[in-house]
Amino acid sequence: LHPTLNRPYTSCGYTPMVELLRYLEAHGFSTYIASGGGRDFMRPVTTQMYGIPPERVIGCVLHNSNFSPEPGVSQVAGVDRLIFGEPDGSISPRVEALAEAFRAAGVRSDTPTDIRTPIWVKLWGNMYANPISALTGAGTADMLADDRVRDLVLQMMREMAALGDRLGLPLPLSPEARMEIARKLGNFRTSMLQDVEHGRPIELDPILGALVELGERLEHPTPGLSAVYGLTRLSARLKGLYPAAT
Repeated sequence: LHPTLNRPYTSCGYTPMVELLRYLEAHGFSTYIASGGGRDFMRPVTTQMYGIPPERVIGCVLHNSNFSPEPGVSQVAGVDRLIFGEPDGSISPRVEALAEAFRAAGVRSDTPTDIRTPIWVKLWGNMYANPISALTGAGTADMLADDRVRDLVLQMMREMAALGDRLGLPLPLSPEARMEIARKLGNFRTSMLQDVEHGRPIELDPILGALVELGERLEHPTPGLSAVYGLTRLSARLKGLYPAAT
């Protein structure tokens, strides 16, 4: 079940996206999904949810900031780069062609052979920025400018890095270097903060709860991750943005 919608994931497809896919296919286009979702999750559900076979799923990571001023409208506030890769780690002409199309539009695009690491690095930033912004209302630059909050962020990042080491996913840069990626995008308001401001359910479990669960399964302590997770969960519950405890 989806952790906030409380219904099967396969019933959570975005209808306008499905309609657009069918329209494009009816006019001779081949459709693909580029996603940062896990291979073992995305590939099994894409056919049922979107009518796209598993072999047309491409890994993708976006280092950018966006906001939605009104329903159906998305505006880009800042872009660092896009990362594309095959789920199986191979080098393919289709991924290079996709990246080259974005490069031609002036967007830096990388094509590493191991897309799992960039996905893990992206989560390394999201797992602290989203819940802390939801708790405080702060933009990312503001939270990193506060020395006490920055110390908490560093603790959370070190705990996640330790989990990655246990899982065979070592991080290729320091916490400070990952923070610098976030700073390049400006003082942006995270998607979770925007959800809170608009009274929408927050996606806390995929972003932070999963790491807390990993720590429990590995019997590896994650006090910083667990504390921020608990505080954010409680705050969201009191606002009706997270399921009640059962």
